[in-house]
Amino acid sequence: MNPWKVETLRNYTLPNGALPGDPSKSPRCGAKTRSGAPCRAPAMRSKKARKYTKCRMHGGASAGPRSPEGLERCTKTNWKQRLAERIAERRAFRRTLQWIRLQTDQLERELRVILRERKRQQRADQHVPLITSVFVSSAPNDRDV
Repeated sequence: MNPWKVETLRNYTLPNGALPGDPSKSPRCGAKTRSGAPCRAPAMRSKKARKYTKCRMHGGASAGPRSPEGLERCTKTNWKQRLAERIAERRAFRRTLQWIRLQTDQLERELRVILRERKRQQRADQHVPLITSVFVSSAPNDRDV
């Protein structure tokens, strides 16, 4: 009897979920590499397909989180679905800033008008006319004689 055949009939799995046996005999990935040759890495067993599919390098990216916590975390990070929402938030923030700047500019103009009027009032209160009355001198003038 073939010793490898006996090995595969055992009813246990390895800690990583792989079946026991000679790894060199496992199915190969077969994906096309950059050189054009098929990949020779051992294929990993797919949980969904329940068969050997591709190796770790060619198996494809993660399909994303499945738990509610993971999905919530992803909505708060830099994903494309949130891009439009972030753009809208930035636009709203800019509009708020514009409104605040407009209000402060208006208040600044009003304050300048008030200060200008106050300054005019102070000048008017301090203003003393140059000739307030006729000066009469005690010295005799040429006209008086």
